[in-house]
Amino acid sequence: MSRAPQFRGDLEPRAPLPSRREVLRWVSAAGLLGAASNLSPSAFAGGSPLGSKKLLSIFLRGGNDGLNTLIPLHDAEYFAPSVRPTLRIPAGQALDLGVGGAAFHPALGRAMEVYQAGELAAVARVGRTNSSLSHFANAHVCETAVPQDEGVDEGWIARWSRIAASAEPLAVASVSPQIQRAFLGPKVAAHVPALAQYSLSGSPVAAKILGAGASGLAAAYAGAGPGGNAGYSPAVRATGLTMEACFGAFSALPNPNFASDSFPDDPAQCGAVGLPAAWWAASFLGEVRDALRILAGTPCSVAGVELQGFDHHVGQGGTGGDHAARLLVIGHALRSLRREALQSGLWGDFAVLVTSEFGRTSRENGSGGTDHGRSGVALLAGGGVRGGVHHCDPVSWPSGATLFSADGRYVEHRTDYRVLYAEILERHLGLPSGDLDLVLPDVGSQVGSDFQRLGLFL
Repeated sequence: MSRAPQFRGDLEPRAPLPSRREVLRWVSAAGLLGAASNLSPSAFAGGSPLGSKKLLSIFLRGGNDGLNTLIPLHDAEYFAPSVRPTLRIPAGQALDLGVGGAAFHPALGRAMEVYQAGELAAVARVGRTNSSLSHFANAHVCETAVPQDEGVDEGWIARWSRIAASAEPLAVASVSPQIQRAFLGPKVAAHVPALAQYSLSGSPVAAKILGAGASGLAAAYAGAGPGGNAGYSPAVRATGLTMEACFGAFSALPNPNFASDSFPDDPAQCGAVGLPAAWWAASFLGEVRDALRILAGTPCSVAGVELQGFDHHVGQGGTGGDHAARLLVIGHALRSLRREALQSGLWGDFAVLVTSEFGRTSRENGSGGTDHGRSGVALLAGGGVRGGVHHCDPVSWPSGATLFSADGRYVEHRTDYRVLYAEILERHLGLPSGDLDLVLPDVGSQVGSDFQRLGLFL
C-alpha cells in the first residue's frame, strides 16, 4: 500500500543490527530475554504503571481447520458427501451454540463452560485480503500485523510494548520453547521456556548475572551510567540489567495454588484427566500455567504461548483423531484459565485470544486431511468479553454460497485479523485510539466491511 514507506521509521525493519541478534541468541540460550531497563528486582514490588488488564495470546501453529472448529450447521454444502466424507462432524454430535447456524467441534466440550457463561466469542471467517498459502509468509504477517510490507520484522505485541509500555521491563513475555515473532522487536522481550528454571539461588545464569556485590555482571552494567560503557554493547548492557529484574520477579512468585487437574504437566497426569497422554499436551499446558502465573504475579500485561501440530494434510480425523485431540486440549486450557483466574480474582481483567495463521481447504483431500486455506476461526475469552458467535449464521454465511467463495476452494474472509487486535488494544489494554496506527499501521483509516468492529468487549 502507498503508506508503507511512511511508517517504516516507526517499525523494526528486516535484519536488525547483527550485534543485537548475537546478543539475543546468547541470552536465549540462557533461557530469558529482557527489555532495556535500569530497574532492580525490588522495583516490581510497587506494581505496574500499565494497569490491571492482562492478555494471553494462544497461537495454533500450522493452520487450524476452522470449518471443523466452528461448524456451519446451517450450510448444506458442509454435509454433502463429496465435500468432507470422512472429516465432517455429524450434526447430532456437534455442540450447537444456539444461534441458528454454528456449533463447536465436540472436542471443545470443556470450553462450553466459558461459552455458556457468556464469556467466549467465536469469530468465523477471520483472515486478510491476498492471504498467502505459505506457513512462513502468513504467520509472519499475522505476528507482525503489517501485511503491506513483509520486510518488517517487529511483532505487533513487541510494537505495543515499545510504544505503550516502554518503561516497563516485563511488559510482555513469550512463554514458549523459541521466542515468538510477535514478541520480537528493538525492545527486548522476556523469553520464558520454562518458569521452573528461574531461581536466584540455583541458577548458574542468575549467579553470573547477579554475582556477589560488585562482582556480578548486573553491577558492572549498572555502573556504566546513562551514557553506557565502551566495554559493553548497549544491547548487552540493557539485556543484562533486565535479566536482573526479571530473575527477581520470577523467583519471587508464590507457589501456585491451582487445582490438580487444571494444568497437568506430564503425560500420565494428562491421561488421568481425559486428555491425550502425550508430551505435546503436557508441555503446552505447563506453558499455559506458567503464563498465567507470570500475568497474575508480575507487572507483565501480555504473555504468549503456542501449540504446534495443526498442519493436518494427512489423517486429520473427524470426531476423533489428532485435530480433535488438539482441540480437546485447547478447550481444557480455556476452562482451566477461567476457573483459576476466577479463583484469584483476575478473570474480570483477563482476556485470552486464540488464533492461527490460516484455515484449511473446504474439501478434504485424498489423504483424509485438509490443505492450506484462507480464512479461519478465532476465539476470544475473558471476564470482560461479550460472548457469542460472529459471521456463522444464515444471514452472514449464506448456505450454498460460502464454503467455496474464495477461489472455489476456501471460505472467503469476512473480518480482517487486525480488527481483533485493534479491539483488544483499545477496549481491553486501553491504547488511545489516536495511537492505534502506531501499533497497527493503517488499520485506523480502513473503511472496508472487513474492518468493521465486532464489539467483542462489554
